[in-house]
Amino acid sequence: KNVYESASWWSQLFFRWLSPILEIGNAKGQLNVEDLVDIPLPTSDSATFLMKEYQKRWEKELLESEENDRDPQILRAIWYTLYRDYCFAGFIKLIHDLLQFVGPQVLHALIVFMRTPEASVWYGLSLTVAVTLSQMVMSLCLRHYFFQCYRVGLRVRSIVITTVYKKSLTVSNHQHRSRGEITNLMSVDAQRLQETTTYLHSIWFSFVQIFIALFFLYRELGVSIFAGVVVILVSIPLTGTIARFMAKLQKALMKCKDERIEVNNEVLGNMKVIKLQAWEKPYSRKVIGLRERELVKLCWYMVAKIVNVLM
Repeated sequence: KNVYESASWWSQLFFRWLSPILEIGNAKGQLNVEDLVDIPLPTSDSATFLMKEYQKRWEKELLESEENDRDPQILRAIWYTLYRDYCFAGFIKLIHDLLQFVGPQVLHALIVFMRTPEASVWYGLSLTVAVTLSQMVMSLCLRHYFFQCYRVGLRVRSIVITTVYKKSLTVSNHQHRSRGEITNLMSVDAQRLQETTTYLHSIWFSFVQIFIALFFLYRELGVSIFAGVVVILVSIPLTGTIARFMAKLQKALMKCKDERIEVNNEVLGNMKVIKLQAWEKPYSRKVIGLRERELVKLCWYMVAKIVNVLM
């Protein structure tokens, strides 16, 4: 039976089920693929199980799209397949974010306690215990949040890769896609979707953090905090402009990547002809030229990403 699924709640809470593989890694210095046999993938994370669940939801999506006269959406089907675990991760993140504000409040109470000679010692001890427990729970919540998000991301990637692969086997001639596009969908795009799961919750928890922080700051500083709020509001349109520019650069970058991968596949698939005709140098220059063009797009994309982070 799978190590994770058979682990007790205590083992899952503190990730003790990972101990065997960590001990092997510590003893050998480097883990190999063969070592992962000791911790096989849980059944709920396997591609076979996920595709069965996704296929049920996809069939429902097709029926609902016909009834409502709209196009079926693969993202909607994926969402309804995985939303329970993803919402649970959001709930864990909410607990973590709320506990973030326990530390500053307890610190304020400790300062008041130190300035009050007649205050009870037990009150000070209770504040110390409170801040210690809050930090411990925060740490556990954050680890489990990322663990759940990475699991959901892995499932999304498995579903996307399998779906694209199955579709590529049955695609008709008028729907033809180049091998470069299909390869990018199964590698780059699927990987990006997997990485997105970690940050999607920031759509709501960033507002929670901002509003709670503003509430406590207003209690301490009064109306002067609105100067910072104005700065935040002014930066929103600028950040949105940079995000749209990054999306445009990303689209151009993916187009260059598709062209390069397509040429690479053609070269590798027809290597014998290229060797017989002595076309190595022309094709080499072509591939290098496409790569250089892709690197220029990538450079501008990274510059825009740095500016966005600085904002």
